[in-house]
Amino acid sequence: MNNTDQISKELSNVLTTLLSGNNMYLLHHRMQERWGYQGLAGKARESSMLAFKNSLQVMERLLFLENHPASFHYEEIKLGYTCEEQLSYQYKFELDFSGLLRKAIALCIDKNDSVSRKLLDDIYQSNQQQIDWLETQFRKINKSGLRDFLSEQLESQFRRFDDLLYRKRMEACTPC
Repeated sequence: MNNTDQISKELSNVLTTLLSGNNMYLLHHRMQERWGYQGLAGKARESSMLAFKNSLQVMERLLFLENHPASFHYEEIKLGYTCEEQLSYQYKFELDFSGLLRKAIALCIDKNDSVSRKLLDDIYQSNQQQIDWLETQFRKINKSGLRDFLSEQLESQFRRFDDLLYRKRMEACTPC
C-alpha cells in the first residue's frame, strides 16, 4: 500500500465519522428543538453544520488524491432520549473522534503529507473545542443541577418576555 492509499484510507475513516457525527448532531438538534431546549438545539445544529463542512473538505482532499471515498457505512448513531443522555453520547463520540484524528495526523506526519495534516489539524482543533464545550456543560449540570441547567436552555422567547417585563418594572421604578 503506497503513501497516498494509506492516507486515503485514514481520510475515508475520518469522513465516515464526520458524516455519522453530522447525522447524530442533526437528530439531536431536531429532538432538542421539539422539546423547547433552543440553547442546546442551536449548539447541536452548529455542530452538525461544522461536521458537514468538514466532511466536504475531506471529500475534496480524497478526490484531489485521486481516490474516491472508500465505500463506507455510517457508524451507529446514539440518539439519547434525554438531553443529558445526548450530551453524554456527543462527548463519547468526540473523544473517540479525537483518537481517530490523532492517528490520522500521525500518519500524515510520517508520510510527509502536510496538506492533509493541516486539514486534519483544523478539524482536530474544532473537535477539541467541542470537547471543552461539552465538559463545561457537564460542570454546569453538576454545579446547578439538571433542572436549572435545562431551564437555561429553554426557548429564548420566554426569557425575552421575562426580560421585557423586568425592564418595564425597572422603568416604572426610576424617577423621570
